[in-house]
Amino acid sequence: MERTIALKWAGVVIMIYTATATLGTYFWTRVSLRFGRDRMILLLVILGILFQSLLSLSRGMVDFIVIRMIQTGLIAATIPLIISIYAAELKGGAIGFLNSARFAGNAFGPMIATSILAISNLTSLYLFISGLTLLALFGFKFLSKSTFHPQ
Repeated sequence: MERTIALKWAGVVIMIYTATATLGTYFWTRVSLRFGRDRMILLLVILGILFQSLLSLSRGMVDFIVIRMIQTGLIAATIPLIISIYAAELKGGAIGFLNSARFAGNAFGPMIATSILAISNLTSLYLFISGLTLLALFGFKFLSKSTFHPQ
């Protein structure tokens, strides 16, 4: 793809990515009011893991973008839903920890991804991220007193 066309498409993809995250957050947090926050977190993270793994099956730009946008629409709502657990329980230290963890992930994520790509391939990276997310879900489930108990 020519550089100027690629640059224009990159901008379009970023705009779609932002819109998908925004719409997903709005939609899923509204749905959680009916079905329960804890169930929504569980469902969204599991579906996010599934779609992260499906990225390894993408064979081109279009299917990668479609899979990634669906995943973004699913997973974007989980952070506000998780923060709502700690905000409701008035645990400011936990919110600070979550915010610090987010910044650490933004700092270390690219380094980890680059390291994996240096010794392996994209499929390994996608599956590593899926596995790491699954571990985070289990950690969240077992460390949070209020999580995943029907409301």
